[in-house]
Amino acid sequence: MNTFSLISFEILFINLFTTHLCVRKKYSNLLTIFWLILCIVGIRFLGLLTSSMEGQEIIAVVRGFLFLIPLLLLYREKWDRMVSVMLFSFMHSLLVNAISVCIVEGLVGFVDGGLVVIVQSGIFLISTYFVVRFIRGQFVVILRGIPSRMERLLIILGVVLFFCVMWIRFSLLDQISAQAGFVTIILLTVIVILVYWLLYLIVEDSKSISALRKLAYSDNLTGANNRLSLFLDVDKLIERKKSFYLIYMDLDDFKSINDRFGHDEGDRYLTSFTRATMDSIHGVGQFYRMSGDEFVCIFTGGNIEEFIVTFEERIHASFENQIPFLGVSIGYAQYPDDCDCAESLIKKADTIMYGTKKLRMKETS
Repeated sequence: MNTFSLISFEILFINLFTTHLCVRKKYSNLLTIFWLILCIVGIRFLGLLTSSMEGQEIIAVVRGFLFLIPLLLLYREKWDRMVSVMLFSFMHSLLVNAISVCIVEGLVGFVDGGLVVIVQSGIFLISTYFVVRFIRGQFVVILRGIPSRMERLLIILGVVLFFCVMWIRFSLLDQISAQAGFVTIILLTVIVILVYWLLYLIVEDSKSISALRKLAYSDNLTGANNRLSLFLDVDKLIERKKSFYLIYMDLDDFKSINDRFGHDEGDRYLTSFTRATMDSIHGVGQFYRMSGDEFVCIFTGGNIEEFIVTFEERIHASFENQIPFLGVSIGYAQYPDDCDCAESLIKKADTIMYGTKKLRMKETS
């Protein structure tokens, strides 16, 4: 095996090793490694057909990306995340190779393949630990925290940086001195690190903002949207002149649950009602907890009367609590036919709900 083959094999090994450590596996380590070895043998055999062509370094890099196919079959990652990890890993290995070439050329005046292998191996032993740690830490945060609409942009960013590394390694280094090449590669390495670190900080801040938003706009106990969220959502619908129903709900005889079974059981009752209601209105409305045992639903579906008739049946069917569901009193108002602002809609729906509750209490007494 010549020195070029050793350099190429070491780069390939580092890339596969890094990927193996940083993505989720479908199979055991032994079985995964076995299939990867078979793929290396197969792709290496194909590589022998082109090893005599000019630009074999670039061909070796392109051949490395053929491993994307078996990697997608052997690991539990989406293709875009796998591509992002591979691009980052290849940038690491090519930057190490470029630094090794510059160091050897600066020391002995020419590129000695054997020395490049030695220097490259030493740098890989030091740098791979930090690269794996970064991917499994900060880079995973980027991959799993970045919005889905930006995942393609992350790949584009990786491709642009990768081709910058390729251009410097296989074109610019041949035209400048070893010292200038070394400085250029170090600067590019710093740029790559800073770009991905900046992405990490942005995603982390975005997660913090999302967590604060959740605290501000959701109910701590039930997980439903809260009163503030209700007013904001109603105002948005009114600004868009979108017709909707505001449904006011009050749980029947909820005080007796707290009195007989305690507040912990009462909290579980509220949570069970919330889950059942959110399942029932999924796709046709939003659910909010006003206070205590009072809730509101913004209904944007079709027939409100049909929804009201079947709503309580659906709650009974999906209610998960040792205490049976005791019922709920409901009133509603429509925008814009009944009222034209959030306060008026809530007041009217609340008034109708209490009228319904009094009527039900008379019927049961």
